[in-house]
Amino acid sequence: ELTEKMMDSILPDLGTLSPFSWSQGKATVNVVYKLKEKCEKTDVSVASTAKTLTARIKDTELFSWELECEHNPASMTWKLVNTEVHIELTKSKPDDWLYLLNKPLPFDPKFFLTEQQIEDIRAKETNAGTKEKEAGGDLPNQTEDATEDELAASGEELFQKAVTQYTETKGETGNWLHLLRVATLHHKHVKACLQLYRLYSATKVTGVTHDFPTACWFLFYAANELNVTAAQSILGSIHARGEHGRRKSFALAVRFMQLSVMGGDAHDMTTLAKYFLRGDFHPNSNKANQYPEKAIALLLEAVKRGCPSAMYVVGQYCLDHDFGYSKGVAYLDAAKGSSPDLAAFVDQLKSKHKPPPKFTTLPPPQQKQNPNKPPPSRPSAAVVRDRVAPSTSCSSPNGNEMQMTPSLFGGMTQGTQSRFAAPTKGKTLCGVKLWENVGTVVAVAALVGTAWALVPKSNEGGE
Repeated sequence: ELTEKMMDSILPDLGTLSPFSWSQGKATVNVVYKLKEKCEKTDVSVASTAKTLTARIKDTELFSWELECEHNPASMTWKLVNTEVHIELTKSKPDDWLYLLNKPLPFDPKFFLTEQQIEDIRAKETNAGTKEKEAGGDLPNQTEDATEDELAASGEELFQKAVTQYTETKGETGNWLHLLRVATLHHKHVKACLQLYRLYSATKVTGVTHDFPTACWFLFYAANELNVTAAQSILGSIHARGEHGRRKSFALAVRFMQLSVMGGDAHDMTTLAKYFLRGDFHPNSNKANQYPEKAIALLLEAVKRGCPSAMYVVGQYCLDHDFGYSKGVAYLDAAKGSSPDLAAFVDQLKSKHKPPPKFTTLPPPQQKQNPNKPPPSRPSAAVVRDRVAPSTSCSSPNGNEMQMTPSLFGGMTQGTQSRFAAPTKGKTLCGVKLWENVGTVVAVAALVGTAWALVPKSNEGGE
């Protein structure tokens, strides 16, 4: 069984995992960074560019981040609230950010499968093809002639010229498609390559004939030759679903998705974690190729980068596997704040899992009393006199008579009487009847001892 300490080591609380939290609206992104101790605002400095954000306390760097999307640095504002730095960014585009930080994840067996493991899985797949085909070797090779001026220009210059022509003519005239191909094949321009993939895979684009094999070739070129994480992510998803003429393969999906994750895509960390949790894609695989330890490690790395989809999966995992209701809800609420699209899913999941009951210390049970029974009262002197006759006496060996008076028992309470009740009911000592109250025995014994001490001792016989 997992102890609470073991669970915290596997899935720590969100507050201990990351020093920051963030949320986003349609136009802004808000970041809250927690400081270790309180300081003055004059000691803190925050700076940014379009895709970076840095903060310092005096000469100590708090963080230096590369952001997932661009923002307007001139509109950035920040303030210090107790031990928290609150930063507001204005988006350059009104699109939702899939995560906050873009940070590469170097290869580590803790997170990834080795190439040999992937090859062993690929060889066991029933529909495995040749390596050349799986690398896009079956697709028509793409070439493009270029003039000396086009070769002398940069890829970015050709790309911008192509965009301008397409915008002005709506794609009807101009050599913008040729310029994109030259920028890609001769200058290895990433944006031009991805744009060609989108154009050839689209069904209705003026000036471009739909040709998905050509689109896939540019996708493979971007993934393998240009090492573009977006292309690697798309190829991983295509092989996971078996779309566009590519075979459905767990090995190939993991191979391409790992490349994207190592490039820093936090959203793909969540996708790869789902692959590792689910295992092989084929229904008759008996859940082979499941790697839950790698999956959880990837999810936590994605959470550290502010990925809401990872927060959602971790929160769901906490609730489904009893890792703590409050811990899971904290992850879900963070996911809801940083991704409005997840709000409905978070509310649905929280309604499915009810919070555990709160146990409180109950008061001791009260004894039921008969309402018709009068409350107990202190016995009166008359009752005591009835229990011990006034004329009762005992005699000492020398004949002296000692009178027993009710005053010996008048000061005893009912509680004392019941607590010292003696099991010698009905017996007598020196003529004094012993009732339930052992106090009577004690008093009589004291009187007898006193009387006996008054008896003169005989010296005969050495006594």
